[in-house]
Amino acid sequence: MTEIYCSKCGEKNSPTKDYCINCGSVLRKLDNFKVGDKITSFEDMFTQKHKEQLNEIPLTNEIYELILNNIYETGKKSLKNKGSTALEKVADVVEAYAKWSYKSKGGELGFYSANNIKLDDRLNDSVQIATLIHELSHHLLAEIHEQILMYFWEVEKTYEIEVFVQYILASGTVHLMNEYCAHTVEGRFIPHGYQNYGSFNSILEEQKDELDHDTVVISLVLGNTIAEDIIHLLEHFIDEDLRREIKQQYNKDQLPPSYSQIGMETTDMMDENSRNELIMGSLAGSFDAAMKNPDFKNVLNEFLDTFKSFNQ
Repeated sequence: MTEIYCSKCGEKNSPTKDYCINCGSVLRKLDNFKVGDKITSFEDMFTQKHKEQLNEIPLTNEIYELILNNIYETGKKSLKNKGSTALEKVADVVEAYAKWSYKSKGGELGFYSANNIKLDDRLNDSVQIATLIHELSHHLLAEIHEQILMYFWEVEKTYEIEVFVQYILASGTVHLMNEYCAHTVEGRFIPHGYQNYGSFNSILEEQKDELDHDTVVISLVLGNTIAEDIIHLLEHFIDEDLRREIKQQYNKDQLPPSYSQIGMETTDMMDENSRNELIMGSLAGSFDAAMKNPDFKNVLNEFLDTFKSFNQ
């Protein structure tokens, strides 16, 4: 049987392995899974069979919880606990899931692309902490969607699946949901008064002529709902003790709090069935649109080249 190469670290694994022997990333879904197919091109992906699986099979709460547990187990197996400062400990959590490195140019505090997090090394430790948590949230949201596709299609994870998911999460109202989710997760682990929804507001401004009020509200509530799942997952790693250390770092950095964006937070949540239907709606809808657009594969292939270059 063909070996499985981990899409996170590139390690070669036996096809009998569920987790990467090097970094602990999930290689396959873990419930009654037999060695599945491997999607190695977008021609392999966009088939009638895959279309029917997305449109006709419901995402159940049991499947969703299984996926969240898979992601938690990945982090638990990969966590090194080598840091001593609050920033180093948060970086440990990030490294359990994604690659990250410093950047020293550009106006962004940090960004996430192609399984890689880039962080500006000119920032205070407290801002680096918030930025790492924010960008990790983007990665975990992508991981949830990737594992849903792995589950329904019974395939191993490949760059093609990751590219398709990250394209979806950067498009339209899903992009809005993605950004709100990351801001909400970030806000949970930093002190009150430092929450910032700046990039969400920027996307909202860019899309204002295309969005109606109800669509924005649904995106916001879905983002908040999934954020609660990611928060619950991260609370296993960023516990009360580490949160206390994070607060102490903010005090040390003496950054002035601003409460102007606290009003962006919402307590509105949707029920699990609505959450699942909307997640599947974005996946199936994007898949259907891609099958109808012959140029879409070319767009994804260009993104794939960039994705691969980030992970060499």
